[in-house]
Amino acid sequence: MPGEPENQIQTCRNLSELGDEGDFGWECITDVHTYIMGKMLEIYSSYFTDVASAVYDLKRCLQSKIFQHIIFHIQVASPFDLEGDTFDEPIIVEPTSAHRVKHEPITSSTSICQLIRVVSEALAKSLDHLNRLCEAYFQGEMKKTGKDIVLSSDQSKFARQKEMVVEAVELYVVIIQCALKSREAMIKSEEFLEAVGSVVRVRKAVTGHCESSFLLRTLLVALKKSVVFALLDRGVSEMESVSASAFERPDKTLRLASKLPELITTVAAKTLTMIKPFLLPDSQYKTNVLDEAGSTEALLEKWNRLFNVPIETLRDFGDRGTGIVVFFSLMSAHTMVEKVLPRLFAMLKTMFGDTESNFHSHVEDRYADLSSDLTKSFVEMKAEPIMGVIEKQMNDHGIDWKHAAEPKNVNSYVTRIAMDLNQVIEELSVFANDPSVNDEIIRGIVTKVCEEVNRLFFVAPGFNAHGALQGTLDVMALRAVIGPYMSKSGEKMLEEAVRLMSEQNATKKNEAIVKILAEYTKTHKMLFLGQT
Repeated sequence: MPGEPENQIQTCRNLSELGDEGDFGWECITDVHTYIMGKMLEIYSSYFTDVASAVYDLKRCLQSKIFQHIIFHIQVASPFDLEGDTFDEPIIVEPTSAHRVKHEPITSSTSICQLIRVVSEALAKSLDHLNRLCEAYFQGEMKKTGKDIVLSSDQSKFARQKEMVVEAVELYVVIIQCALKSREAMIKSEEFLEAVGSVVRVRKAVTGHCESSFLLRTLLVALKKSVVFALLDRGVSEMESVSASAFERPDKTLRLASKLPELITTVAAKTLTMIKPFLLPDSQYKTNVLDEAGSTEALLEKWNRLFNVPIETLRDFGDRGTGIVVFFSLMSAHTMVEKVLPRLFAMLKTMFGDTESNFHSHVEDRYADLSSDLTKSFVEMKAEPIMGVIEKQMNDHGIDWKHAAEPKNVNSYVTRIAMDLNQVIEELSVFANDPSVNDEIIRGIVTKVCEEVNRLFFVAPGFNAHGALQGTLDVMALRAVIGPYMSKSGEKMLEEAVRLMSEQNATKKNEAIVKILAEYTKTHKMLFLGQT
C-alpha cells in the first residue's frame, strides 16, 4: 500500500490549503479501497501456476455479487490463459508480462494456510489504514484548517465508507471459500489453527461493522467445518489404507485382525484430539460448528464411516480367512463391543453431548452383530471336522444298532468327541483371554455336535434291545463329557435321540449301564469338559 495514512492525510490537507478544487480526502479513501481489493486478488492468483484456475474459481462468485463502485483488475501472464472465459462488468482482465511467484499447488494444506495467512494480514493492515483515513476525513483533519466537520449533506459518504469495508470483507470471504472449495488436501490441524487465528485478526479490524462481522462469523464456521470434515476423512483414509495393505499382503492379515481395536482407538483418539479445538465455541460469537443446521448429523455420519471400516475389514476376514484369522477377527469384534466403543463414545459425548445416543446404539448393534456372525463362522469351522469324525466312526466303522451285542463299554466316538473338544479348549486358552468368549464358542460347538449325534441316530435303520441300551449309554456318557457346556438346544437334541431309541425298543437303564458309565467316568474323567 503506497504511503502511510498520516502522510496521506497531510498530503490531502496540503492540497486543500493550496486551494485546488476536488475532494482529495475522499479520492484517497476510494483509491485505498481499490488497492485493497486488487491486492487480495493479486495474492490469491499468485498461488497458482495456472492463473486461469484462480480466476475461474472466483468468476461465478464475483459475478453473483454486486460491486457497483469498483473495477477489478486481474493480471494474467497471457490473455490466452482465459480463452473461452468472459466476465461481465465490472471485472476487467488485463494481460501483463509481470513476473509471477510460483508457489506449491493450492491443493496442499500448507499452501492453503499460507494463502489464508497472507491475505488476512494484508486485509487487516489495509482495513486499519482505511479506517484511519475515514476517521480523519469525517473529523475534518484533511481540510485546510484541520478542524472542519463534514456537512450533513455528505452523509451518504458515511454509508459508502461502511459499504467499502463490507465489500473488502466479502471479497476476502469469497477468496478463502474458493481456496477451500473442492480441495482434497491432507489437512494439518496445527496449520489451520493458525489460519483460524488469522481470520480472527481480520475480525478485530472490523469491530463495530455488524454486516462484516456476520460475514466473518460465517467464514469461521465454514473454515472450521472444512477442517473437521477433512480430518475425519483423513482418519477414514488411514484405516482404509491399512485394511487394503492387509489384503494385498496375506502375511499382514493375522496381525491386522488382532490389532484392529488398537488401531481404531489410536486413529479415533488422534482425530478427536485434532478436531476438538475447531469445535470449541467461539468466544465472541458464542457459536461453533455444531450450531450450524445439519452439522451434528453430518459429523456423526463421518464418524460412522470411520467405525464402519473395521466392520467391513473384519467381516471380509471372516469370509475369506483361515480358522485362526477368523478367531482373531471375532476377538477383535468382541473387544470393540466390550472395551473400545464405550471408551470412544465417552470421548464423543464430551463433544456432542447426549445427541449422539442413537448413533452409539446403532454402532454398538452393528459390532454386536459382527461379533455374533464371526462367532458362528468360527464355531462352524471348528465343529465341522469333529462332526465328520462322528459320522465316520458311527457309520463307516460299522456300528450296527439293529444287530448290536450286549453293551460292554462306551463307543469310541464319544471319547473322540471329548478329545477333540478338549483340543479346541486348549487352543482357545492360548490365544484368548476372555473366558466368556471361550465359553460361547465351546457351547456353540457342543450344540453342533449334539445336533449331529441326533441326526445320525435318526437316520439309523433301527435298534434292537442291545442297540437301544448302547445308544442310551453313549448319550449318557456324552452328557457327562460335555458337562457345564451343555446348551438347552443340545440337551433337547440328546433327549430326542434317547426317546427315539426308547420308542423303537422299549428299554430302561439297568445296573449294567450304570456300572459301565461309572467305570468310564473313572477312567476318562480327565477328558470331561470343565475339569481342572
